[in-house]
Amino acid sequence: MADIENSVLARLYELIKNMSKEEQRALLDELEERLFKKTRKHERKPFLSTLDYSTESGSYRDFVKDISVEGVFIETNIPFSVGEGISMTFLLPEHEKKIKIHGEIVRIDEQGIGVQFKSSQVQKEIIKSFVDMV
Repeated sequence: MADIENSVLARLYELIKNMSKEEQRALLDELEERLFKKTRKHERKPFLSTLDYSTESGSYRDFVKDISVEGVFIETNIPFSVGEGISMTFLLPEHEKKIKIHGEIVRIDEQGIGVQFKSSQVQKEIIKSFVDMV
């Protein structure tokens, strides 16, 4: 069995080694997405929007890449830590007002950070109705 595993890993390594950097990045993104889809309770939807947010280290403005009822992915190159608290301000068009939501950074990669919402029941309902419209 170990021989089969070694030959599969060797073949994968050879294929990946011969890919361009862009192809390697695309493959990594696809594999990570497959892995995270299995662990996510709610589907993420593409959602490109600016977002104002802050942590203990400061205030920032970056882009949201996608959103779900449970969280968002923020594209950023700022170094954060998993477990770090974050406060985000969303502009919800249908409500014509801003909503402030707290969260926790639960994932970090080269493209940015995955944030899980820590919201009240009222905020969860607002987020759900917003995500359903996206």
